[in-house]
Amino acid sequence: EMQSFTVEDGSKVSLGARSAIKLDFKADKRQIDLVQGDIYIDVAKDPNRPLIIHTPQADYKALGTRFIVNQYPKRSVLNMLHSKVEATALQAAHLSKVVQQGENITADSQGLSQITKIDTASTEFAWQKQQILANDLPLSDLLSRLGRYHHQYLLFNQATLAQYKVSGVINTRQDLEQTLALLATQYPLKIKKIGQYVIAISAE
Repeated sequence: EMQSFTVEDGSKVSLGARSAIKLDFKADKRQIDLVQGDIYIDVAKDPNRPLIIHTPQADYKALGTRFIVNQYPKRSVLNMLHSKVEATALQAAHLSKVVQQGENITADSQGLSQITKIDTASTEFAWQKQQILANDLPLSDLLSRLGRYHHQYLLFNQATLAQYKVSGVINTRQDLEQTLALLATQYPLKIKKIGQYVIAISAE
């Protein structure tokens, strides 16, 4: 389930299913470590203490208000809903880019991707409705995120399934086996249920 709360500085935070953060708020800084999962944040302004969302791949320094960060096994993705954020890569070249409203960027072991456009209204609506808005999203990342919303454990090879790219809207509240069956009609997948709580997914 998603959780929503207000942190000590007045910033409003929502966390996706099975998401975890660590707060590091001091007199001179505000940092939120995204340990796993997804965070939506509406940042309270404090010119003396910029707020940073920290992931293993990048630091996202808030220069404005609302944005979403999705943490995947090997990368993180910033979706900018309002104002702007400065993204700084923590791996490879430590480059920085300013991401404006209606844009997104990916950080991974190679650094920062090119900035691309997003539909802010659709992105925000999908978050509120617990949907995954996929636009050429690697199937492995989709499964990692989808698995957090269900009790079953998804067993799959990240590298093998990353080659398949998914576009569309995935409802996380839909029965998981139905969702996987639908994916299997579009991609060459073999799905095997092991006991009650484990589902193995492999490429045919």
